[in-house]
Amino acid sequence: MPFDERFSHSLTWEPLTPILSIFFSLNLILMLFNLLPFPLFDGSSILLLFVKGKKAEKVFEFIHNPGFKFLSILVAWRIFAYFFDPVHLFAINHLYPGVFYK
Repeated sequence: MPFDERFSHSLTWEPLTPILSIFFSLNLILMLFNLLPFPLFDGSSILLLFVKGKKAEKVFEFIHNPGFKFLSILVAWRIFAYFFDPVHLFAINHLYPGVFYK
């Protein structure tokens, strides 16, 4: 059976683009959150590389303090929008070159 124009709409990626866009944005958000040097995020363990001995134990206890964890979530939540937007824009512009999103 030859190719028919009636079926061309079923061969496009159009139905999947919103889902792929959401997955891309979620992965970017998770990557950036994991880079934050706050407790509860993966980036907080980098602080322990710079201290040794008893100071490392104190830093570990301080990082795992429930009050400090709550404070770090609030701070991360407030500052995240300031650096996510430029990174997201940078990633989108490199994903779709020539479109130049603003």
